[in-house]
Amino acid sequence: DLTRVAVAGHSAGGGAAANQTDKPGVRVSIPLASGQSAKPSATLESTLFMGGLADGVVAYSGTQNAYDGSAPVKRLVGLDNAGHLAFSDICELENDQGQDILEIAVEAGVCGAEFAGFLFDCDPSFLDAATAKMIINHATTSVLEEVLQCSDAGDRFADLQTTYPDVAEYQEALQ
Repeated sequence: DLTRVAVAGHSAGGGAAANQTDKPGVRVSIPLASGQSAKPSATLESTLFMGGLADGVVAYSGTQNAYDGSAPVKRLVGLDNAGHLAFSDICELENDQGQDILEIAVEAGVCGAEFAGFLFDCDPSFLDAATAKMIINHATTSVLEEVLQCSDAGDRFADLQTTYPDVAEYQEALQ
């Protein structure tokens, strides 16, 4: 159904998702770890911003500013002690020797890999991947079902911070 489209992206892809809201049928935008406000649109019904409070690539304040600069309906979910890559599975990728993807790329001589370290914020003290995925899945699924399925299952975000104590911030502007 091309009248019920959602766009989502992480980092620069989150900026792209925020900028594609004027495309036909786009009703939901989900920028993850991005500092780009959602472009106003006649068809956009909801925007969900998510970011990590420990993000060293796109500061969480940038995600907050993107939220502030966007029209309602909008929500902001901030994950405590989460880095930039909490919204991907890159930190979980390892080879049989236990090397992460950056170590593999550097060892293999991939051009520019040694400069990508600042993007690779996979600190073992960060929020664990399984918990981050549960929060991300809950928030994104809730928005998608609410708007694209027109599902009236009540306020799916009402207990977000109680259910997931690692949600450090939740804001919404529904009107």
